[in-house]
Amino acid sequence: MTPAVSLPLLEVDGLCTSFDTVAGTVRSVDGVSWQLAAGETLGIVGESGCGKSVTALSIMRLVPTPPGRHAGAVRYRGTDLLHLPEKAMRGIRGDRISMIFQEPMTSLNPVLTVGRQIAETVTLHQKLSRRAAQARAIEMLRLVQIAEPERRVDEYPHQLSGGMRQRVMIALALACNPEVLIADEPTTALDVTIQAQILELLRDLQRRLGMAVVMITHDLGVVAESCDRVVVMYAGRKVEEASVLDLFDHPLHPYTRALMASMPSLNATAARLIEIPGMVPAPQESVRGCAFTPRCAYATERCRREEPALEAHRPDHEVACSEVERVVQSPPPAATMPLNDARSERRHAGTGVSRMTSAPGILAGIRAALDPTLDPPPSAPPLLEVRGLTKHYCAPRRWPRRAPPIVRAVDDVSFTLTSGETLALVGESGCGKTTTGKAVLRLIEPTAGSVRLEGEELLALPLGTMRERRRDMQIIFQDPYASLNPRLTAGEIVAEPLRNFKATGYRNAAERRERAAWLFAKVGLRAEALGRYPHEFSGGQRQRLGIARALALQPKLIVCDEPVSALDVSVQAQVINLLMDLQAEFGIAYLFVAHDLTVVRHISHRVAVMYLGHIVEVADRDTLFAAPRHPYTEVLLSAVPVADPRRKPSRILLAGDPPSPVNPPSGCRFHTRCPLAQPVCSEQKPALKPREVRSAAASEHLVACHFR
Repeated sequence: MTPAVSLPLLEVDGLCTSFDTVAGTVRSVDGVSWQLAAGETLGIVGESGCGKSVTALSIMRLVPTPPGRHAGAVRYRGTDLLHLPEKAMRGIRGDRISMIFQEPMTSLNPVLTVGRQIAETVTLHQKLSRRAAQARAIEMLRLVQIAEPERRVDEYPHQLSGGMRQRVMIALALACNPEVLIADEPTTALDVTIQAQILELLRDLQRRLGMAVVMITHDLGVVAESCDRVVVMYAGRKVEEASVLDLFDHPLHPYTRALMASMPSLNATAARLIEIPGMVPAPQESVRGCAFTPRCAYATERCRREEPALEAHRPDHEVACSEVERVVQSPPPAATMPLNDARSERRHAGTGVSRMTSAPGILAGIRAALDPTLDPPPSAPPLLEVRGLTKHYCAPRRWPRRAPPIVRAVDDVSFTLTSGETLALVGESGCGKTTTGKAVLRLIEPTAGSVRLEGEELLALPLGTMRERRRDMQIIFQDPYASLNPRLTAGEIVAEPLRNFKATGYRNAAERRERAAWLFAKVGLRAEALGRYPHEFSGGQRQRLGIARALALQPKLIVCDEPVSALDVSVQAQVINLLMDLQAEFGIAYLFVAHDLTVVRHISHRVAVMYLGHIVEVADRDTLFAAPRHPYTEVLLSAVPVADPRRKPSRILLAGDPPSPVNPPSGCRFHTRCPLAQPVCSEQKPALKPREVRSAAASEHLVACHFR
């Protein structure tokens, strides 16, 4: 008797998704095939523009037709979803197959409370009463670690932080306990602690419900930790597929190797990250042969003529590469370019890509070649001195005739920053990192404290004088698209600060345009892009545009607010290298706000850890990552995903919910979640005091803890 063959839960077979445009047919997904079994996690990785999200939207039947068109098949339990009537598809979408979208602000309804949006989903699919649906909404918000869910359930999306909105999207997707969850960059905007909790939550649901997950991400640490198999996409096609162990042990496609090589690591730093030159071809571009050829160090004339077929090179390991044998035999590349060579590198920036084209190699070999040092700037008087910085907000009234609650966003924060130094501010969402950066620049007015730039008290300056002082202080925003005027060309955006500050010496449009072209070259953009508008640039290019604007007035201090959090790992490497190059050339000081500790490990000289408005630890980078003293710092470091599927990091899980800044705990604000907490912690606030420095080369190590 022939044994029954179990069908995959979800099967994508030769999926093609194209769009009819005035410029012709654009093929965003081109013949992609893979299968997903019950309880399995499939990772899909690749840069922006590779077709990952369009694949997910095609499975959900969310691609508008027209202009979109589908070919191939998407089978759920044997039923082809592409040919289902829309009414039948609505019964599956959101119930049996659910999706976490990458942009929560554009995916959530701005006129409905988050609780009502979750309740609507469970009411539609599970026929719950209004009261039961509201209870389910509160339960889901609590499940994704949103503090005070009973209060948050009645708030609107604009009242929540970016990380909280993403958690609401996850709660919305999981509310009906789906069989298949498609997660499109589900943890990109989340802190490492929340990311670890969400990933553990997804694993727990898989164990309990047999749920299958399609994880679309650019974080290879998340892939290594969460996925069973991995599909690598490039230019709309699948170029490699393997088990997660085999892919990380034996990456075969040059593109896969390049992605791995460009990742910053928590355990090592390099003078420069390895970059992938060039860009993903636009979907409307006609590509002959292998689409990766212009960026590949192994490309031959055959690669330019013939599109490689997807073939099995190892058991259960497919790759589409004509030169795979030569790639496998190639040694790992040498160490990357020293930081001192940055100036000569930037002379070639007018081409739009880096000259550095070291052949990508196996990750382990790269890490062995890395230079673990990043010399701090020479000791000098502080450029920036912040003392007792405090910012309190009045929250919306909950009851009439009662005083509004006070949000203690930043509470008595102090630090210094010297020229040419990078101080990183790290911590969870809501800890006050971004508020601190904006308060330093007086983009928001501090409640109390002192901010001195080159010895001058900024908080005492009248607005007119402060406006002139802003020449020395600039900011790079987290969302470059939202911070760029869509009605101005790129050249006008970069030249605008020169027009606003007459003392710069650029008196006419021609001189300002020449300066803008010079700034474009500095940040690796072509001069011909001066006349393009922000929507015509990729995400990485828009971030470079924001950096060029920040550099226009030759500032001494730049606040970098999560400048690489939403970028692909390859583009992230380019932007990090660019920031380090500019610092080496111009001596700029960076106040670097980030939640990605691997990026902080690479770029910073010192690190300040914030929790609920307080700084709890400050140390030089190497000391903090090698020997953290505060329990909260240990939690943050333990939560970072490691790009090694064979290594299972031990997590330090936090107890309880994050406290509200409206009603922070007494004493040490971390004591409600701290594994070392004692009665004294709730009674006395620990001072930020020097601790023993374990190396002569280390800077002062400050810790706010009664027991460390």
